[in-house]
Amino acid sequence: TAVETGASSEVVRWERFLPDMAVRVLLVEADDSTRHIIAALLRKCGYRVAAVSDGLKAWEVLRARSCSIDLILIEVDLPLISGYALLTLIMEHDACKNIPVIMMSSHDSVSTVYRCMLRGAADFLVKPVRKNELKNLWQHVWRKQASVNVASLGHPDESIGQKKDEAEAQNNAATDNH
Repeated sequence: TAVETGASSEVVRWERFLPDMAVRVLLVEADDSTRHIIAALLRKCGYRVAAVSDGLKAWEVLRARSCSIDLILIEVDLPLISGYALLTLIMEHDACKNIPVIMMSSHDSVSTVYRCMLRGAADFLVKPVRKNELKNLWQHVWRKQASVNVASLGHPDESIGQKKDEAEAQNNAATDNH
């Protein structure tokens, strides 16, 4: 997408206006070669990557440093703790529940995708994962941050109504004093 500016026809890309931040991804993939390939692709896309081979290690990383993880990419079929169970743990944990989780699997059945989305996954990727799919993962981080920010503001109509009532009360008090 591009925008023309003024009299010149200079192309302005919206990506230039985004903050320069490296998204930190926790990759959870049991297969060594797949984990290395996906981690390398993520790094080529500009992400900082921590990669682990099972759900238990992922949970330990998340509990120890959830504040330093922006996005979690999880294989559904994992040893020790399944991808589904790990997703549930993440969604029920106060420090982790606002981190976008993207599930991935070579099984793209409707029931697999549905189970992941129902448990709170932000998205589902079908393996083999392609670089162009990974390139846009940061959008999930921005969406999640925006939704958390909106939720923390409360219902906008209520705050506007409350401010209006407060202003009217102050106005009436000022009128009564004169």
